[in-house]
Amino acid sequence: MKRKLKSQDIYSTCVPSSINYIRTIVTEFLDNLENIYGQVDECILFELKVILNEVLVNAVKHGNKEDEKKQIKIKASISDEAVVNIVVEDEGNGYDYEAVCNCSKPFCEGEDPLKISECGRGIMIIKSLCDNVKVSEKGNQIILAKSLL
Repeated sequence: MKRKLKSQDIYSTCVPSSINYIRTIVTEFLDNLENIYGQVDECILFELKVILNEVLVNAVKHGNKEDEKKQIKIKASISDEAVVNIVVEDEGNGYDYEAVCNCSKPFCEGEDPLKISECGRGIMIIKSLCDNVKVSEKGNQIILAKSLL
């Protein structure tokens, strides 16, 4: 297993804003990660798949409004502490991260599931699976940190 390493880039790409690219990006990302880091726990791999899918769907649908003329940039690196840092940036107008987080609430027993707001569900999933989440002031770039340990 390759465990001792310096902080290094593991993935970088720029793709048109289309749902059709997401599976390829996730597969390439995870392959590159394991080629550089070594075998990753299956649970962490699954969480990374969910994180990447959610953040990329948000960038395509909400950020770039599915405009394939716009691009999505993805960059990732791994630190010497085995933390994967992922940056995803779209060309959209951005959003108010705090407002989205505040409009989301967990499901409460006895609550009508049909009346629960879908606002911010993807962000809540991402926040729950990552060790750290930061969003740019404009709201069109998200920086995620996920430990592999």
